[in-house]
Order: sequence, then structure tokens, then C-alpha cells
Amino acid sequence: MITFTKEQLSAVMCKHAEKENGLHDLLEIMLESLMVADRDEFFREWEGRNKGNGVTSNFESTFLAKKNVQILAK
Repeated sequence: MITFTKEQLSAVMCKHAEKENGLHDLLEIMLESLMVADRDEFFREWEGRNKGNGVTSNFESTFLAKKNVQILAK
């Protein structure tokens, strides 16, 4: 996993936002990340009383892996 400084991340985001549909892509990634974080928080609060369908950890790892590949590939 690559770790960026705030300055590096800002530069990457600015460069990507300048592309066609770049801002849309960034907003989509941020919204999806917030939804994953909200789901994580929900399961932390309901530990031991899992209300999920059993695919949560597999979905998150697949989802995040796809998003990282998309960001680095563009």
C-alpha cells in the first residue's frame, strides 16, 4: 500500500480533477469511502450482534482494492 503525504495527495487529486469526469470520479470515491467507514462504525457498535449477510469483510477488501487500482491506473 502506498502512503502519501497531504501535499502529495493534494497534488494527485488536483491532477485527477483536471481530467474529463475527474471531479465526478473523486466525489464518487469519497462518497463510497464514507459509506464503507459508516458500515465499519455500525459493525463496531453492534459487535457480537452482526446484522450483515456475512460478506462484509470480503466486499470491503475487494471494493478498496478496486478503488486503489483505479486511482493508480488513471
